[in-house]
Amino acid sequence: WTCLFFQQKESKCTIYQHRPLECSLLKCWDTADLEKVAGKNLLRRADLMAPGNPVLPYIATHEEKCSLDNLASLLALVNSRDSQQEALEELSLLVNTDLAIRSQACTRLRLDVDLELFCFGRPLFKILEEYALQLQEENGRYTLTTASSPFYPE
Repeated sequence: WTCLFFQQKESKCTIYQHRPLECSLLKCWDTADLEKVAGKNLLRRADLMAPGNPVLPYIATHEEKCSLDNLASLLALVNSRDSQQEALEELSLLVNTDLAIRSQACTRLRLDVDLELFCFGRPLFKILEEYALQLQEENGRYTLTTASSPFYPE
């Protein structure tokens, strides 16, 4: 929890003269207060939008159906020999759901790319690239494969 710019031995900040605002507000030598609130009462994207904004239902649907918590649990199963195919199938479904919600919102609400990324975050397929999963498209449907064991839907 100690800031990477804080040198504990000398008890000093290495970027003190050029530190961002957050640093001037944070006690990097004592993170106890920060740890007490970590993960609680977090600001959500929807909190930054006016009530009744037509994109809010899309954001809610996206958060429900494309949860990063679900993504993490499925990624853990990709390395399991017994569950790999099922996990890749579920991940492929998540990727297709993510893209469908984005596409529908962009088409109906005429969102530009910047607003789409703000509302929904990085597309899941971009996140999954970091895990050596490759996206393949066939007839408008996307599937994920691994280098060691490709998945082909039935």
